[in-house]
Formats: sequence, structure tokens, C-alpha cells
Amino acid sequence: MNIPNKVTVLRFILSIIYFVLLYFSIDVRIIPNFINKPCLYIGLGVFIIAALTDTLDGYLARRFNSITRFGRIADPFVDKILICGSFIFFIGWLELRLFISSWMVLIIVVREFLVHGLRTLAESRGIIFASTVWGKQKTFIQCLTVIWTLFYLVYLKDTASGWWAGVILHSLVWLTLFTTIFSAITYFYK
Repeated sequence: MNIPNKVTVLRFILSIIYFVLLYFSIDVRIIPNFINKPCLYIGLGVFIIAALTDTLDGYLARRFNSITRFGRIADPFVDKILICGSFIFFIGWLELRLFISSWMVLIIVVREFLVHGLRTLAESRGIIFASTVWGKQKTFIQCLTVIWTLFYLVYLKDTASGWWAGVILHSLVWLTLFTTIFSAITYFYK
């Protein structure tokens, strides 16, 4: 297993750690509307590191010409786990119901797995199915939305700045939805 693939596996492990932290960050069974800010803060840091490793493994694979079939399939699959899992957690939190609806998350999840299925089918037939510019933009915006959502919960929700932070969050969620749909259309057209 080459270094870029090891970085992808590391991102998968970071995703598991991140989801455990999210689970313990907001647990309404303990205290309703309670946010365990230290856990959420660490989760934000783990997510940022995981998102950065996505850039790192792609850079290393291209730089050292070590692009593998495993990497072309596993890298976007781990991205989908990280992003879809984040949004699935978010719809369960009362603090985010004004911003993120279940139908929005359903569109994101369905798109991610339809495109991944298309990629897997193409790769199984020997067709290289590389990411497009729109797919990379979509991933960037999704990561930015997740980071802002966590930042909002940790730092801004209960402050005087909460109203404008909520406006930004709402805008990012809609931008995420738009880029998710648009990038899917470009992949199916391609």
C-alpha cells in the first residue's frame, strides 16, 4: 500500500474518531439541548485534519505518480462517509433544525452514492473516472459547511453574533445543496 492510500486509510480512521466525538458532543438523553463543547471542539479539529488529508493524498498521488485503483475508489468513498455522516448527525440536533432539513440531507446522500456507484461501475470496466472541477468545488463547499456548522455550535450560537452566523450557515447549506446537485449533473453528463 503506497503513502497516498495510507493517508486515505488514516482519513477513514479519523472519520470514526470524529463520529464518536459528535455522538458524545450532543446527547439529548443526558441533558436536553446540552452541547459538550470540549468534545465538539476536538471533533472540529479532527474534521479539519481529515479534510486536509483529502487534499494531501491527492497531491501525493499525483506528485509521485502513484495513482492506484484502490485510491481512485477508496478516496472519494471515505470523503462520502465523512460528509454524509456529518450531515446525518446534524439533522438529529435540535440546534440545527432551522438550517438543515432531512430532505436536504437526503439529496446530498443520494447524490454521493449515485456518483460513487457510477464511478465504481466505470472503474470496473477499466474507464478512469477522475474527479471534475465541479466535484472538487462541491467537496470544498461541503467541508466548509461542516466546519462552519461545528464552529457555529461551539462558538457563535449563543452569542450576539449568532444571528449573522446563522445567516451564513443557512446560505452555506443552500450553496452546498446547489453545488451537490450541479456537480451530479455534470458527472452524469460526462
